[in-house]
Amino acid sequence: MKKITSIILSLLLLVSIFSLGVNAETLTYNGYEYRVINDKYVELISCKNIAKEYINSDGWYEIPSEINGLEVKYIGSGCFSFDLEVYNLDKVIIPDTVVSIGDSAFKRPFYDGGLSDKLTWLNNIKLSSNLVYIGENAFAQCDFKEINIPISVKYLGKRAFEACSKLEKAYVKAELKNILYSTFGYCSKLNAVELSESVKNIGDYAFYGCTSLKSLTVPDDVVLGKNSVGYYSKNGENKKVSGFALNIKASSKLKSYPQKTHLNVVYVLNTSDSNYYDFDCEVGSEFKVRFTGDSIVSCKSSSSKTVKASAGGKITMLKNGSSQVKVTLKSGKKFTLSVGDDDMGVYPRIEKKNAKGNYVKAKSITVKKKKTVSLRLKGKAYGINNVYTNTKKAKITSKKSAETIKIKGLKKGKTTLKIKVNGVKTIKLKVKVK
Repeated sequence: MKKITSIILSLLLLVSIFSLGVNAETLTYNGYEYRVINDKYVELISCKNIAKEYINSDGWYEIPSEINGLEVKYIGSGCFSFDLEVYNLDKVIIPDTVVSIGDSAFKRPFYDGGLSDKLTWLNNIKLSSNLVYIGENAFAQCDFKEINIPISVKYLGKRAFEACSKLEKAYVKAELKNILYSTFGYCSKLNAVELSESVKNIGDYAFYGCTSLKSLTVPDDVVLGKNSVGYYSKNGENKKVSGFALNIKASSKLKSYPQKTHLNVVYVLNTSDSNYYDFDCEVGSEFKVRFTGDSIVSCKSSSSKTVKASAGGKITMLKNGSSQVKVTLKSGKKFTLSVGDDDMGVYPRIEKKNAKGNYVKAKSITVKKKKTVSLRLKGKAYGINNVYTNTKKAKITSKKSAETIKIKGLKKGKTTLKIKVNGVKTIKLKVKVK
């Protein structure tokens, strides 16, 4: 529903921008092709060459704010990406009259049928302070090192800054709710990101491949998409970015719901907000807590077989239940963290697929001799290895860190395998080898 609402709002924004009367005639002026909207605004359609009169004394190329007395409001799709005869665009100023930048407007252009990596393409960019819309791929593969997205922006398209290989810092001041698919994907040098507090969703692959990004701070009610941050691809496989931490600003006014993730998640708590925080967790969740301006000297769980708590503030949900985690800081302040599970079943547990393709609890399985059956282990904490007890008739071939349990039949007959999960629960699985 949220995604549908976002799409509708984006379409309404586009309609509002282009609902004015458009003059279909294509006009030319100083290297630009453009058209007139409602007899008072200009949309730039394409730039054929860079007129020297638009380059200021500091070497910045200033896109004109008006043409023949009409305000330049819109930069059209692909305006600077195709058919450009001058292939080195260094520093660009987008005037404050501009409210919309179309799809691929400044994407690195094609040259002789391919993408040219040798040309200089947007080492610096200054965006309009009145910008409302940034389209898909608008600045993909550009060379600037820093980008400031103004508070006026209401929509930021997919892949807007994808593969900007020199980008190091991104400041999203705009009060956006969604960071969409691969918005900053594959920006390998990106090491600092500031997001607006308004962000509620970080879409699939939004920061994928950002291998220099070691931390990201988000509000506590943000929803993470698939491989949205902290991951990259190597030899066709997803890998976790080494040392990455997802810092979440926890609010005493809201319950926090730690998501089960491979990422190193850190909840940043404010010592002045409250001395009580409520965490509803999925079994297997692991996260850390940190307090601003203070350090933890003691962190103890009232039920260590349900919730594991370490002195450094790391908390792991081991099995169904709840626990009160008492935290003492160096300053002497004390806090209570109520940690409990929100699962409907009893976990951890072994699961198999039924005839309808749904996962159900597995108490027993059948496997052919010398064949392997795969099961799912739900509720396993990533940082705690499994302990397997095999027999002469069947054995578990999975790694101790695995969440997919592979069982191989060795000898015909019946047997029982044991799997100790999260160090607290031993699951017995009946196996029949045919």
